[in-house]
Amino acid sequence: MPKEVRSKNSRFRSQSYRKEWEKENWAQGWLKVSSQGASKAFCQFCDKNILAGKSELMRHAKTAQHCQNAAQVLGSTSMEQYVTSSQGCIKAELNTVALIARRNISFNFMSYMVPTLKHIASDSKAIKDMTSGRTKTTYLLTECLAVDAHERLIQELQEAKGLSILCDKASDISMNKIFCINVRYLYNGSPRTQLYQLIRLKRGNAEALFAALEEALVKDKLTWQQVVGYASDGENLMQGVIERISTFLQNGTTQDVENVSNPVAFFTNVHLKDSRTMETTATVFYCRDELTGLNRLFQSNQFQLHNLYPEVVRVMKMFALNFMKRSYIKDSHIHHLNVDDSSRWPSIQEVYPGLMTSDTIKELLPHQKESFLERCREWYREAVKQLYRRINLDDPVLQSLSHLKPSAIVNETSSITAAATIASGLPCITTMLNVNAQQIDRQWRSLLANENIISGQWKGKSFENFWLAMSKIDSYRTLATFVLQVAALPQSTAVVERTFSKLNLNKTKLRNNLGVNTLEAIIKGNGITIFDPGQTTVFA
Repeated sequence: MPKEVRSKNSRFRSQSYRKEWEKENWAQGWLKVSSQGASKAFCQFCDKNILAGKSELMRHAKTAQHCQNAAQVLGSTSMEQYVTSSQGCIKAELNTVALIARRNISFNFMSYMVPTLKHIASDSKAIKDMTSGRTKTTYLLTECLAVDAHERLIQELQEAKGLSILCDKASDISMNKIFCINVRYLYNGSPRTQLYQLIRLKRGNAEALFAALEEALVKDKLTWQQVVGYASDGENLMQGVIERISTFLQNGTTQDVENVSNPVAFFTNVHLKDSRTMETTATVFYCRDELTGLNRLFQSNQFQLHNLYPEVVRVMKMFALNFMKRSYIKDSHIHHLNVDDSSRWPSIQEVYPGLMTSDTIKELLPHQKESFLERCREWYREAVKQLYRRINLDDPVLQSLSHLKPSAIVNETSSITAAATIASGLPCITTMLNVNAQQIDRQWRSLLANENIISGQWKGKSFENFWLAMSKIDSYRTLATFVLQVAALPQSTAVVERTFSKLNLNKTKLRNNLGVNTLEAIIKGNGITIFDPGQTTVFA
């Protein structure tokens, strides 16, 4: 019978997928019907749809990309393959991997260290049984230690009554956009800041950042009602006027979130226009020490916002006295000094350049000395203006925080209205704790009137220890719980910058193939000192 010839104008009839193909040797493990219909097949190795013609599918199975993907999938290992060793062996390996992460050591190092350990400690069965190399080290870190660390973090966040988000975006050495999210919360009554997640971004706009943050929170069953604080640097993407992540954050929550930017990040940008002379350098050192002192307040993981207002006022007044008339500063409020009003300036000869410089500039010619002192005055003016711009000294909450210090309470210098002012200014925390400002104000007034507290053993106590002790006294538990939650608010983004520093220490030119998940695992592994496999659910 002659073969039927199809004309060029006739329509091609597509072949339908056949289930029995999956049992054939060339299709086992990767072929299944496509969700797009019976005329398409789906390759599970390549994650793509293909025409459901048998010849097309067999050709696809022979392509280089398919063979490469098949080798990766079929060569992957499961948890059982790596944890079937003895309990002593897996404990030794996990703690060694934690050390690798903590000291930023290449995973390849394990391939050399394990044989060495076996050689020098031949009588130890656990070491004899160790088989860790680069691949197993990576697996134990990313799938065991990091997973356990994240599960513990989520448990702590869910037990905490509130959390703050600290975030920033940067590019690594491979020019990948990385979104870093840290969280700050109370743990056993003390503020704790931890890396929450590193996310690789395809788009770097505010909407994409917020979507990534929201997806991560939803996945871990964390709610927006738990978020009471947010901190980022002053970049437009984070704290800009039009499109910024903080705007999406406010729109995504049902409550106001305390928004904190980095208030002393300007330090590195404040400089003299001409620093060629040794005398100018001495003046910079004299002023730098004061600004560095402010910077240290925010780089600490301990709560320091209660020290911010008095320290900023002190530094501003000190700088102002170096180039303005003392009578003007005495008669004016420090919050509203007009540093640009030249009528408030003394003669140029009265500008103070610092003790190290004062004797040296006597050797300069008159016009050189005048030029130098003018530059010093400009530096002081700019420093004061930058502090004004970045820190709102008129904020009643900021002013009142200093009254929560144990020294102020014991010395009876605390304002009787301080707690009510703070509670009224931070409704996100009172709402989250389900308390009102009246309860907090009543307990605060009672505390200030308690002679046993004022004259007792509380003198010299740290902020954290004092309020932890107060939280154990029924009469002041609500007040102390509120104050400790305030202490968990973010005070800067220094911890995020430290995370990026750890990222750059690990992802170098020699290790530029490290993925985001591995980098996150390394950073989370930094905090592990001793790991007990028996106290984790990872192997369950």
